[in-house]
This record gives sequence, C-alpha cells and structure tokens, in this order.
Amino acid sequence: MLIRHAREKDMSHILDLMRRLVIFRDADLATGFVEYLLPSESLLRECIRQTPFFFVAEELGNIIGFLSCYPSSLLHDTRFSGDAIIQHLLARKQSFLYWELLGVDRLYHQKGIGTALTHHFLHAITYSSYTLVYAAVAHKPHMNSVSSALLVSCGFVLDNEIIFDCLVFGIYKKII
Repeated sequence: MLIRHAREKDMSHILDLMRRLVIFRDADLATGFVEYLLPSESLLRECIRQTPFFFVAEELGNIIGFLSCYPSSLLHDTRFSGDAIIQHLLARKQSFLYWELLGVDRLYHQKGIGTALTHHFLHAITYSSYTLVYAAVAHKPHMNSVSSALLVSCGFVLDNEIIFDCLVFGIYKKII
C-alpha cells in the first residue's frame, strides 16, 4: 500500500468512495459519513489543489482510502458557509487544521488503512506551522466508535459536542 498526496486525477475515485460511504441516520451501519453532502468535482479539485493535507491510500493503482484536512484559512470561503461544524470552529478565531474526512473502502476495513493514513497525516503536520487540529465524529444517532477510538489513540481529546439537524457530532482536538 502506498500513501501519497491526492492528485486531481484521483477525484472521480475519491468521489465514488465518498458516495459509497455516506449513510443515513436510520441506517444499521455505525461507520460512514452521516448524511454528508458530497462536494462537486470542481470543489474537490480546488480542495486537493489548495491543501497539502489531502492524502490517498493506493493499492495496485486503486484508491482504497483517503484523508482530507484543511487549514482554517481556507474554511472562510463561502463554499463552507453551510457547514455547521466548520462555522462552529471558525467562531473560535484561531488558526487550526480541520480534519474533515477519513474514508476507507469497506472491503479494506479492519486492515489498518485508516490508522496508516492518520499516522501519515500526523507526521506531515509536524513539519507545518500548525499546532492545533480539530476533527468531527458522529456521536448520534450513530456513535462512530471506530473513528473516536482512533482519534483518542492518537492523542485527540473530546473538546465538545455540537448538535445540528438532530445529529450530534463530537469535536475532537489535538494540540501538536
């Protein structure tokens, strides 16, 4: 398996993986992107271009996972104005990284792909000027215990929870 920076040519594979990982609040699955609004190809292209913290896991030429994270300076753009989690974090008026998504193809769950992407990401930010990272994880109606446990094992702490549209998300924080 190879972990590398995402490229524009990866967009369709990343979007396809995102589509397959979206779950609805009444789903039986406890892991996935709860009612996540998928970005357009143009928005995803722009995000890949603008952040050094967008990684993919690749095996035999296939994208099997990805991790997207954005500096707070990019989050002021109007394309993020409808995201309640981002708006909550921006109200804090400090510089940070927002780890938006970690997605692994369900065929590769429980194989350490998410952990490998996470460690790669955390290693990469040690070479940056950022000292604070936030990540959001679904808590209700589905508690994504896999993602929460991964964050805690990597030194993140639960900072608070936010509620919007009857969904509850834990906001996890790590000081680098």
